[in-house]
Amino acid sequence: MSRFIGRSTADNLKRELIYKLAVGDATHSQIVKSLPRDLSSSDQLQSVLDSLAVYSNPSGMKQGKYVLRKAFWKELDLYHPRWNSREIQIAEERYYRFCKVSALNAQLPQWTHVFSPLRSISKIATSKAVLQIVRAVLFYAVYTEASSVSRAPDNVLVMGLHLLSLALDICESESQTYADKYGMDIVQHDAESWVALSSYAEETFPILTYSTESVSPESDKVKNESMLTLLVSLMRKYNEENDSTFSGSKYCNVPSLVESLLKRFAKLSKQCMSALRQMAPQVVPSIPDHGSTKQNSGSPDLMDKKAKARQRQAAIMAKMKAEQSKFAESMKASENEGHPDATFEPDASSSTAVASEESRPVCSLCRDSDSKSPLCYLILLQKSRLATFVETGNPSWDNLSQSKKTSGSIRREKSTDSSGAGSSSSEELVRDTTIEPSFELDSMEVDAFLDFSNEQHPLIRYISCFPSGRCTGNADDNISLETIEADVYKSIVNDLVGIQGGEQCLSNSNLTAGSKTSTSPKSSVLGTYVTCLSTKYRLSSFCDVASKSSAPVTIRNRFGPVDCDGIHINSCGHAVHQECHDRYLFSLKQRYIRRLGFEGGQIVDPDLGELLCPVCRRLANSILPASPDFSGITRKAMPIAQTMSTEAAATIHHLQFPRALALLGSARKIVGQSTFLKAFPGNVNDTAEPALDPSLRRLTMLYYPRSKSSFSASERLSPSLFLWETLRYSVVSTEIASRDRMSSYSAQSKSCLESLRSELNSSSGFILSLLFRVSHSARVLNRREVLLRFEGIQLLAGSICSGISGDKDLLDATKRKGTSLPMVDPESEGEIFPDIQFWKQCADPILAQDPFSSLMSALFCLPVEVLTSTEFFIPIVHLFYIVCVIQALITCYREEAFDRSNFRNCLLNDVCQEMSGYDIAREYFVSKHIDPSCDPKYMVRRLTHPYLRRCALLWELLKSSSSAPLYDSSNIWEGSHHHLDSSTAEGNSSLAIELDGVRELEHLFQIQPLDLILKDECVHMLALRWSQHFCEDYRSRKYRGILFSTPAVPFRLMQLPPVYQVLLERYVKMQCPDCGSVPDEPALCLLCGKLCSPSWKPCCRAGKCLNHASQCGAGVGIFLLVRKTTILLQRSARLTFWPSLYLDAFGEEDHEMHRGKPLYLSQERYAALTYLVASHSLDRTSEVLRQTTISFYTSD
Repeated sequence: MSRFIGRSTADNLKRELIYKLAVGDATHSQIVKSLPRDLSSSDQLQSVLDSLAVYSNPSGMKQGKYVLRKAFWKELDLYHPRWNSREIQIAEERYYRFCKVSALNAQLPQWTHVFSPLRSISKIATSKAVLQIVRAVLFYAVYTEASSVSRAPDNVLVMGLHLLSLALDICESESQTYADKYGMDIVQHDAESWVALSSYAEETFPILTYSTESVSPESDKVKNESMLTLLVSLMRKYNEENDSTFSGSKYCNVPSLVESLLKRFAKLSKQCMSALRQMAPQVVPSIPDHGSTKQNSGSPDLMDKKAKARQRQAAIMAKMKAEQSKFAESMKASENEGHPDATFEPDASSSTAVASEESRPVCSLCRDSDSKSPLCYLILLQKSRLATFVETGNPSWDNLSQSKKTSGSIRREKSTDSSGAGSSSSEELVRDTTIEPSFELDSMEVDAFLDFSNEQHPLIRYISCFPSGRCTGNADDNISLETIEADVYKSIVNDLVGIQGGEQCLSNSNLTAGSKTSTSPKSSVLGTYVTCLSTKYRLSSFCDVASKSSAPVTIRNRFGPVDCDGIHINSCGHAVHQECHDRYLFSLKQRYIRRLGFEGGQIVDPDLGELLCPVCRRLANSILPASPDFSGITRKAMPIAQTMSTEAAATIHHLQFPRALALLGSARKIVGQSTFLKAFPGNVNDTAEPALDPSLRRLTMLYYPRSKSSFSASERLSPSLFLWETLRYSVVSTEIASRDRMSSYSAQSKSCLESLRSELNSSSGFILSLLFRVSHSARVLNRREVLLRFEGIQLLAGSICSGISGDKDLLDATKRKGTSLPMVDPESEGEIFPDIQFWKQCADPILAQDPFSSLMSALFCLPVEVLTSTEFFIPIVHLFYIVCVIQALITCYREEAFDRSNFRNCLLNDVCQEMSGYDIAREYFVSKHIDPSCDPKYMVRRLTHPYLRRCALLWELLKSSSSAPLYDSSNIWEGSHHHLDSSTAEGNSSLAIELDGVRELEHLFQIQPLDLILKDECVHMLALRWSQHFCEDYRSRKYRGILFSTPAVPFRLMQLPPVYQVLLERYVKMQCPDCGSVPDEPALCLLCGKLCSPSWKPCCRAGKCLNHASQCGAGVGIFLLVRKTTILLQRSARLTFWPSLYLDAFGEEDHEMHRGKPLYLSQERYAALTYLVASHSLDRTSEVLRQTTISFYTSD
């Protein structure tokens, strides 16, 4: 009807659009469908829509929608003819959210002029009949007892008051028309005009004439009431009953609404004014004036109510502060009782302790703070191949052959065949090297030791003799492993004090051009390690391996997961007790077996330890102790301090890698001394800590999926090794995810370190800090942990300082009796033990390893105090920075387009040029990102950028004291716009930004300019030694793998065409690369560019999305469904359908292309998806988990 009462098309459009957008934000197509047919086809639609609504760009899983402007909320019509009860409730709630006031008080109905023939319709609202209706509603509202059901509930009362407001609005409108007609100004309110208008209003409108009329009720118990007296009684009743309950809420404030109506009555009628001055003088104190009326709109009663509310709030806050102070005093008192001998001093450390106690997490399941069960954080451990995708580069839709070639590349060495290994070097080691234990062993331990050594380590088989006796004869059982670590560290420091200058350091390490006379120290670290295993593995694990194992042997010179780059850790930040977690998980398994429904049943698999967090409903599959003191031994974090003498520190060259070489050499020598080996306690707990069991079991399943049942029961699993490797890759993946913040932060004049800190905070950085402290504490849990590290530092120091692999003939080792024995677990399907993998990794040529991985291995093996000292951390960073520079130069030299003229005067020129001529080096050192147009020295510095960024991120973790999560951290979508910003930064601007970051990090770690490093003689000697070591070791290997050198380029999914029609024409009829048939549901993998299908086909099982995701992305798959335009997110058996990346001109999807609109690539939505993949957030985002289900079909 509103379209036929004199309104223009624009006004009708405006009213209908406000009605639609008040209920919720809407897309363009939803708005068009909601309009009447004649209005939806109007050419004024878009202009009116743009004037009253703001377009919100699509982001994340949201489409482009229109949002009503705040100014037009004032034109909301609560009595639109098409409202239903649900829509009006939503509109009222949204109105309060935007305008901070109740719509029932602010949006009163107003009268609008209509056609002249219908003008008399306004007399209905001002008639005596309406007055009687409203008066009846007011009567029942006033005289209804609280215990009985009211005949005039709140919604009826509010509607009656609104009807009365409409009648008064008609009176005011007609009075204004009368005043304009006869030339009177109602605003001035002079005596003559006011009397004239009042008389006209009283005579014309019955609702004013009879408002003061008293009516006798049927009951004698109630006095005579008029409508004004009922309004005054209603206002007082609600003031007494509700006080300030409705003040500032989304519900109607009845007293305020009634007060405004009374003032309007007084304004329109002199008779009403006189009556109100007697009944409610506080409402109409004097002759109404426009200015005073406006000023008194905020009544003193309302101000008093607000003051009382503020007083109550202040009292509540004071009570809370008193309770907090009382709790803090009780904690201080308990601390003093626990340490009666120590005097309490309110220093910084004590205040920090109290603060940490107050911020201690609480179990999300039982909420019991007195439980003895260890408190643990819920974590999510997931496989990742993010580093591989960054190194190989993202595929492109217009270059399929390159995409297929890239997707099949392998980045690291995974197996080793030693059939071609020579024996001359081993014979030389027989003559030159003898390992003599300095403590006594019994005969059975000797047999077990020799069985183990012949099987797994070439150096131990050359033992000449063993004295008789037991190793624990002189052991002091009271000496802890922490004390031994501290003594080793002190001995290393004392040994380094006498070294003056880098030349002596290099001479001590025998780093001459052709020297091969360096020998391993006479140590029995491995022998001590074997005796720790002999009690359980004396006969079964070593002597019976050959008879029990028939699986093919897979030897990997790197410790890590079999089918991915590493394991990434995430956490939602909520904690549970270990016992509560086990009970809850057991109950889920029981319900799963009995087929009883439970929350998240379509998402989680309880058999894999998966569950939803009871607080935030995010996915978790394991737990990590919330405190690194899980073993009951308090380990205090050592302060970052200067540990060497000032004189020695002053004489060290600015390029501090010689000190790191001296550190490795001293550690290699000291850890093998009999003094420390004899000091190991004889009776120690050689089992893993119970608090680490859940995470260790989960990590074993991820690292060795085919051998988890065998390895889970093995005592040769090192918790600290698994945790440290997980920490290493989590740092790497976090650094990769933060690369898109570089351009945005540089544009805001912020540093590279700030971008790293921001990503660390938004990616659950607290869990990385906690993981570092837990793995730090686990390194000294038992003798096996310490001896594993001591053997690793000997092998690593031999590779770095002497250029010799300590396990060169590992596969040719034989028993004393001549029987060949493999180095594998008899039940592990060909997998060797983790300790052997780690030792082989340490003994490999240093140029064959990723520099940051080698740095982490060195920090893992060295004494724990080294990590907290800048005197040693920065030199170690310098040492592996040299490794990174040499690798970058060799990689650049293999490119023919690379300009080598700038390096002719450098000492490293001959080494790198000779290395680039070898086929093994050209095949091993590869880069997809060498830019011939870039300055050669800038290119080398760019290739070192990822290493420096990861070192800076690690340094932030070392300095971090955060042990609790920040629940108000940034949203998971925060980083998506950084992808969009960085994608637009190209050319010289992006290069300048990158070089600024490199320069900042070089200054942070005190690194010299590249020219000085390239001309350094010590660096040249190291490069020559390492190059010879690499060539000698890798020449005999049949499979060598690939080492990628990459700048700090961000992670990107497949490059897609801007128009969807181009993609559709290319892929909709493309044949499957495996079987040659055209798939019914083509799915394009956005990680590698291969065409797959979500449906199962017997002819090409490898083309199924689930199978391809396990091979391509370690269980993660991002597929574009070509015919539906949507995205399929695959995470193992979990799948989710993500909205389309292609939107129309209004930011809307066209699912299955029903509307036939041209579709364009949404860069912002694609950036959000890219950030989710880069930050490993697919399984910890509620928007994704809400639409996640488990596939009915498993991988084939």
